[in-house]
Formats: sequence, C-alpha cells, structure tokens
Amino acid sequence: MATYKGVEISLRPTEGMAAEARKFKKWREEGEQGGTAVAVARATQLANRQELSADIVRRMHSFFSRHEVDKQAEGFSAGEEGYPSKGRVAWAAWGGDAGQTWARAKDAALDRIDEGERGIEMSEIEPIENKVDMGDNAQMDRHIQDIVETEDSVTITFGKSDATPPVVETAGYKDDDRLDRGELVFRSRAADMVEEDDRRVRMSISSEEPVERSFGLEVLRHNEGAIDLSRLNSGSAALLLDHDQTKVIGVIERTYLDQADRKLRSVV
Repeated sequence: MATYKGVEISLRPTEGMAAEARKFKKWREEGEQGGTAVAVARATQLANRQELSADIVRRMHSFFSRHEVDKQAEGFSAGEEGYPSKGRVAWAAWGGDAGQTWARAKDAALDRIDEGERGIEMSEIEPIENKVDMGDNAQMDRHIQDIVETEDSVTITFGKSDATPPVVETAGYKDDDRLDRGELVFRSRAADMVEEDDRRVRMSISSEEPVERSFGLEVLRHNEGAIDLSRLNSGSAALLLDHDQTKVIGVIERTYLDQADRKLRSVV
C-alpha cells in the first residue's frame, strides 16, 4: 500500500495489467516493434505487479490519453492486417485496456487527495481481467528497484530478493522517444472531471503536456510567476461550450495552481 500526501492508496497493478505487460514482452522477443525504453521499464514493473509511485500513475494516465487514437489504426485489433501494430505493442507495455481503466481511476483518486479529500478508495474497483495462462513467460528474472527519468535518459536499478548487488542500467533517448513525434496527430480530449455536487464540477483545465503547434512543441509553464488568475477568480469568468462565446453554460467559481502536478484546476 502506497502513501500519497499522508493518505494510503493502493497503487499495485492488477493481474489484467500484468498479463498485458507479459504480452508486450513476448511480442518484443518475437521481434515486433513498438514502445520506447521507458515502455520496456514500465512493462517490467507491471508484469511484476510492483507498487507504483503516484508520479508513474500520472504518466500512465497521460500516455493513455495521448495514444487513445492509436486504437483506430489498422492492426491494433486481433484479426486485422498488421496485428500487432506498433501502437498495440506499446499499449500492452503500459497495461492495455486494463491499465487505461485503472490509471484513469487512480488519477482521479489522487486528484481528490490533492484537494484534501480522502475520496473513494479505488483499490477494490478493478477492471474485468482476461485470465490468461502465460506459462513460463510469467516469470521475470529481474526486479526493478527504482526508475529515474531525466530529459535525456532513463536509469533503471535492478535487484533480486537475495543479497545480490543491484544492477544499474542507463539508456539514452531523444525527445522523439518520449513524445513519439512521428506518430503525433492533432486531437482533443475530455478534461479530467470530478463532480462536486449536482451543480459543480472540478476539472483540470491545463497542464505542461507538450502540444504540437505550427512552430514546434509548446509547453505552458505552470508556476506562480507565469499565470495571472485574477480574471478566473473574479467570479464572473464565463464557462463556454466548445469555446463558443454565444454558448455560456456556467461560471468559473475558483481556479488554483496545483504545483505538485503542474496543472491548473477549476471549480465550475
């Protein structure tokens, strides 16, 4: 059981997620392409069902949000030509559909803790799992003790349960490994929302997630000196439907900077 800001929350992957990670490992051994150095490390963690950090859960949720569109490509589903596609292989590394459902629920639970609310403990709500006998593939010969990611590389510390000294491996990667620039497409996504009551919703309205623009990648800075919240906290900022100024559907009551997650959140 992990502890996040003083609150206990289970961040242990489900067996359904582990089965997908083992599927990724098997595909890679067979020579299939898909997934970065980070994906390989993540799959090892999931296959071993290691308790994850809150930061990794946030990254998982972000990955699935960005790559949801990959499910529409040829070769993503069994029976289609080109199966498994690169997108399907990478999807498995992060836990597949089971991981997407789990990460979304855990991300919302972490949001509630950020607001000082215990919220609903999601550990008892697990997605339906496909019970697959993976045989020898279920056994992982190494156990990840730690993962440190920087702008240029990922460093993974492996160890075993016995007294064997840990092994540290560092793999360098470029920006396009992290962001999959070659597969970037323009897309929209629904905001992460939590219903406060029958008339109010709390949502994330911006983050530091890179976005492809005409001039390159744009990243919005989320710190105190970069944001003026006076208008959004005036009590009269309008909530628009689809950015249409003729469709005012509510009012923005409160906006605050979540410095821990580098996100801007509003109660509307």
